[in-house]
Amino acid sequence: MARYRIGTVKTYVNAPEFDRLAKKGRIKTLTASTDEENLINLVMGKVDGIIIDRNVYVYLSNTNPRIKAATARLQLNSRTLVVHKLYVCFARNEKGRVLRDNFNKGLKSLQAPGPE
Repeated sequence: MARYRIGTVKTYVNAPEFDRLAKKGRIKTLTASTDEENLINLVMGKVDGIIIDRNVYVYLSNTNPRIKAATARLQLNSRTLVVHKLYVCFARNEKGRVLRDNFNKGLKSLQAPGPE
């Protein structure tokens, strides 16, 4: 039987093995509507841990006062569970092409090495 309760977010896909074990009841989960709600459940002790993207955690811990106040009691596990591929869709017209090109240019600048 599962000993700990893990917070997840409704409609998110997690690591396949995690989702399989949760579906079988081997992992107890509490489903939240948003990452913010999931983090607040953790802060309030409703769950023992949560699944969250590192960047989302950093953003919410810097912008949500309730979460920010509790960050000294929280820690991220350094192990990544899964890396999902993400895609961006644009309209197939001139405005969409401009947006796509600007997005790709911005993404490329993020991937470029910084100043030394």
